[in-house]
Amino acid sequence: MLVRHATLIAIAALIIFSTPFLQKVTVYSKTDLMSVQCGWPLSFITLDQSWQDPPYPWQVHCSPVRGYDTTADYNWTAFVVNAALFYAGLTLLFYVYSLVRRKQQ
Repeated sequence: MLVRHATLIAIAALIIFSTPFLQKVTVYSKTDLMSVQCGWPLSFITLDQSWQDPPYPWQVHCSPVRGYDTTADYNWTAFVVNAALFYAGLTLLFYVYSLVRRKQQ
């Protein structure tokens, strides 16, 4: 049982870690570039991409490891809340799957 919960927590954390790599944010000004909020459902990464001078509106990639002069600040509380939400959802899905599987046997 402990292994199952640890696995679900690891899956939830992996999902949360991957969300910024799949996310794009539209910015409309230089001020927006200074504070790009990334992460889902709660933003847990703030990127400063003010070194760019793009035409606006501009699509910004949220990946915090792009090799540019992008600085990233992390809100670990929001990350833990996101992971807890995903863990609760995964636990519920696993529970429902277990119930359905038992009824079929």
